[in-house]
Amino acid sequence: MDSLLQNRKLLLGVLGMFALLGIAAGIFVNRQDQKESEAKNALYAAQKEMATEARALQTTAPKNPAEAGAVDFKRISVSEKLPRTVAALQSVTTKYPGSRSSHEAEVLLGSLYLKHGDAQVAQGWFEQAASSARGAFEKSVAYLNLGSVQEGQSRFKEALESYEKGASQGETATYGELH
Repeated sequence: MDSLLQNRKLLLGVLGMFALLGIAAGIFVNRQDQKESEAKNALYAAQKEMATEARALQTTAPKNPAEAGAVDFKRISVSEKLPRTVAALQSVTTKYPGSRSSHEAEVLLGSLYLKHGDAQVAQGWFEQAASSARGAFEKSVAYLNLGSVQEGQSRFKEALESYEKGASQGETATYGELH
């Protein structure tokens, strides 16, 4: 009878430990989901700011309504002409490191700088995006963009290496970018 009572106590203790672990895991996952949601909201706000600042830069109405909010290529100082956009995107990268939204903000910053003639700054953002990427698709996108910067600078060997790193991620969704 005593061994049956001891086994029940042990079983209840083990079940209690599993319940506590389950609760702790639930709290952790909930907190991660909340942080990811905050990061997505911050990225969305940064993209809205980018559209607002881009509209202010446009001197003529876009020919195609679908291009509204797009910033055409012209050499500008991104930091001077789009200060709120840069600050908002950088905020996403510092407040939510390692998140998908942070990676997307890094790629957006690289693309903005590249589109407006500052390949050196763009390269830094694409390198950061490559190192912070969590998955194959994100790494592939970052390396392909980095290769594009290097190709534009006539650094063909480095560009080829970056393109190969991008392609080697096994992400078929980005293969079309290589052709």
